[in-house]
Amino acid sequence: MSNELKRIYGKLVNGEQPDTVTLCNSENRVEWIPLLSCGQEDNNLGIVDSGFWGIKISSCLIILDSESSYLYVLKLLEITMDQIENELNDLSSKYGLAERDYLEFPFVKIIRFAFRNEQNDYWLNLAFRWLDSLENRFQKELVVELLNLENNKNISQKMRHMAKKRRNQISNA
Repeated sequence: MSNELKRIYGKLVNGEQPDTVTLCNSENRVEWIPLLSCGQEDNNLGIVDSGFWGIKISSCLIILDSESSYLYVLKLLEITMDQIENELNDLSSKYGLAERDYLEFPFVKIIRFAFRNEQNDYWLNLAFRWLDSLENRFQKELVVELLNLENNKNISQKMRHMAKKRRNQISNA
């Protein structure tokens, strides 16, 4: 749970009426505010009242509260980080949030999930594209994952070399 996301949610509730939705694989219902598009649906990624990001799939919500839940937002890697940041900045302006509030978006967690769980060059390339767009202080959080990729014989040699190159660049910055 993020106290910062709970604070942001509180500010959003002042301007928007939250939706109530059922959690996937549960009868429990939660309130959330949909904010961004992830995939083909409009505004199916948002903040849950408990202080987590969530994604609405069909008619139920998955809370992004564990590493495995990030599988459901992997498709975001197909969008440039700049596009997401622009959308987040627009939302910050609309709701009167501080500029730094968009940093609560789980960019690092999505990249980490891809680096730990994907062996497909397509998704890894997209995760590297996002990594290159991150500020250095956030890139440093992913050095261990890059080292693991570098030593993972189940991924292509091209991806292992890319991981080594990026890890060295981050370490030397």
